[in-house]
Amino acid sequence: PLMMKRAYGTPFGQGAGILILCRLMDFGMVVAILLLTAAWLLEPAAVGWSPGLLGVLSLLALLAPILIARRLTRLQRLTSGWPRLEELAAQMSHGASMMDPPRQRLLTILLTLSIWMAHAVIAWLVAVAIGAQFGFPAMAMASAASNLAFALPISGVAGLGPPQAAWATMLNLAGHAWTPAITTALLCHGVLLLTLFGFGLAFWMGQTLSIGKVAESKGSDDQGSAPSHGHR
Repeated sequence: PLMMKRAYGTPFGQGAGILILCRLMDFGMVVAILLLTAAWLLEPAAVGWSPGLLGVLSLLALLAPILIARRLTRLQRLTSGWPRLEELAAQMSHGASMMDPPRQRLLTILLTLSIWMAHAVIAWLVAVAIGAQFGFPAMAMASAASNLAFALPISGVAGLGPPQAAWATMLNLAGHAWTPAITTALLCHGVLLLTLFGFGLAFWMGQTLSIGKVAESKGSDDQGSAPSHGHR
């Protein structure tokens, strides 16, 4: 929200509401992916629930953020008697109000799915690169478990700890050995960190260059507009 306010002038409350909505969508999608893949790959005895129940729970996890978003649009009505709260509620529910058309909700779900499927593809490519015999569903399950564990208050140093433990545990429950499971968890995390660092560095360099050009252009304009002291 702070970056949105600085870069685009988006009100802080509106940016915070969009962020919360995005995280809700992410959480519901990751839970749905984890439950669906677990229902497919794991023995019922390993999870204690039947595949059918896991499938129903995955559907509920997918729909829950949409239902919550529809409720957020009603915050403004509940705060109509308090102008400041009404303004804050309007900002917080701005993102949810943009999802009102059914087509927009479907597009949001598809976009969220594509984001987390891209993460699963990265995990699968890492497994292929080291010769680990993991199928795509197993890597989708492992990456989903890892992302859920990353939401815990304790994520270790530089994201190392519970996410990799959850990743390896889910693969082990699916019948895979610990060594390749842990190796893929660490390698995939390293690939993502390097990628984020590269994008961050490129963004910082681009911002620095653009600021320098603006300052240089402003300096040239100031010199050009300075009064002349020559003969008339």
